[in-house]
Amino acid sequence: MNHCHWTGASPGVNPVTKPGTVAVSSEYAHILAELALSHPWPIVDAHMTQSSNRILDEIARLATDAAGAAQGVRREVETVVRGQIERLLKEMDVATREELEVLRDMVVATREENERLEARLNALEARPASPSAKAKPAP
Repeated sequence: MNHCHWTGASPGVNPVTKPGTVAVSSEYAHILAELALSHPWPIVDAHMTQSSNRILDEIARLATDAAGAAQGVRREVETVVRGQIERLLKEMDVATREELEVLRDMVVATREENERLEARLNALEARPASPSAKAKPAP
């Protein structure tokens, strides 16, 4: 098992270090010494770090797989719900968007024609009656 160790090197000094050794300034060395005395376990354990990394990697992989599965389920539910809604709309004989747009265009054209005919009728009614119009019998 690899444990991290510390040296009492002063800042700026580059001590010769062995694998698993960390250079710590003398002002912080006493803090690390107190921590080491107050805790029966090593502060950093390389084996534990590797195990933790493996566990975290597995957790991340499982979370990614779960997210992918959830997206797949969401798409499947969406497809089923859309199909059911389309089936219900067909059974209810609801007009499609295209049919509504055609109907709207027809209503607009009819309204314009009515306005045009109303203006023509008002113009005809506003004219003074001519003598030949009085002679003709009304149908």
